Amino acid sequence: MIVKIAEQNFEFDLSKSIGQRELLDKLFLAYRNKFPFFINLLISICEIKNVEQEHKFALAYTKLNIDSERIDIFLNFEKMQKKNFTAEEFLYLIFHELLHNYFYHFQRFEEFDKDGYSELSNIVQDYYVNAYCNELIGEHVYKNLKNKKINGINYDSISELCNFNNISGLPKEEELRQQWTDIKLMKFLINNGTKKNSPSNDNGKDKNGNNKNNNTENEENLKIDEHSLCKISEPKNEKNKNLSENSIKEIFKNKIEVVENELKSQNYSTTESGLFERKADSIKPDYFLNILKLKRIIIKALGKNTEKSYKKLHRKKQGSEIVFKGNLKTNGYKLIIGIDVSGSISEQDLNLFINMLYGLNKKKKDYLFDIIYWSNNDIKKNKTYFEDISDIKEFAKKGVYSTGGTDVTEFHKYLNERYKEPIEVINITDGYFSYDKNLNNNIQKYHFVLTEQLSESFKNFYSGNTFDIVSIKQEKN
Repeated sequence: MIVKIAEQNFEFDLSKSIGQRELLDKLFLAYRNKFPFFINLLISICEIKNVEQEHKFALAYTKLNIDSERIDIFLNFEKMQKKNFTAEEFLYLIFHELLHNYFYHFQRFEEFDKDGYSELSNIVQDYYVNAYCNELIGEHVYKNLKNKKINGINYDSISELCNFNNISGLPKEEELRQQWTDIKLMKFLINNGTKKNSPSNDNGKDKNGNNKNNNTENEENLKIDEHSLCKISEPKNEKNKNLSENSIKEIFKNKIEVVENELKSQNYSTTESGLFERKADSIKPDYFLNILKLKRIIIKALGKNTEKSYKKLHRKKQGSEIVFKGNLKTNGYKLIIGIDVSGSISEQDLNLFINMLYGLNKKKKDYLFDIIYWSNNDIKKNKTYFEDISDIKEFAKKGVYSTGGTDVTEFHKYLNERYKEPIEVINITDGYFSYDKNLNNNIQKYHFVLTEQLSESFKNFYSGNTFDIVSIKQEKN
């Protein structure tokens, strides 16, 4: 196949993986200056492959591969060759798959899918993603794909769906794209009578509700991508097999967020920055982390084993102990606070934790507790926060912040080797990791402070008197 890239013609044998790789390399090289952020994002977190044999009739789809911790984007190079794709059309299709993941569609629309609105959900997701691709690459590419009988969702599709359901009140296209989030449109359509899994003129279904483009190899019409195939690859690594689907999705969400924050500090184009703002508006958190709840847990742990029966403050030092009217007051167990810095906790929330802990730890001349920063590939102990650091990016330069993944066994191993005296542990984490409780008997109490909602499996595994689990994630009123 001959493809014109950057005003030069190149020939690729797309029937072979080496030809597919050469095409992608040339494509990314040619567009790296125009789309530096998204090209780098693709290279950092995605693996582009040919479609699997069992899905050879699909044009494109995505799977989350937890073993490699990469997003697998599957493209049908054979069909794209038959349709004589241009360089821009190749890029459009790749960006379409990437943006579904960049806007966390696999997670944010999950509840609608479970409630029976999967077809409507697909339509709304595709409308916004195609609109974003039009902004980046150009609406003419979308029109060219439609002329090649590759179906996509546009404003007319949404308008037809509204007319089909006798819905009034849909904004004009410009207002819809600029002022309405994808979730707002979804709720609008549901609240105004769109039925569960009701057919539309452009959803790729036949009259029997089957996927038209997956039925026969000779089918002319194709959908831009197949949402029904966008799933999670079956884990082969034993450590990943006990992770729930929600846990895997959350891991990828956080991975995208970490890479995004790293890349956004570098170069990006004007059109790309517009999508950053769009994403920020779309995913404004509807929750906050109750830092005060965490602070109370720490203060309570520091105050344990104290005798409060004394009436007067007559006291004198006896070594390291304080005697109050003959009643002995001893300090609590040595307190260890672990912070998950694997990328699971957002930079903003991590900043809040560290600032609060630093403030507590500096109240006395002697530090009150040890702080352990942990991920799956590194453990760093610091008595306190670095005093010369003003934000998380500076913190990252110190080599503490890690994107290596989450594995609590490394943290537990460190606790077992480092501390022999009785200790109390507070572990701040999202809770998405392979469970482990191989702990020495000197750990008197272990508090999990979760930044996500508590799952039933987590609760069941960490049951017993030693463990205490608190979620500090709360919905905004």
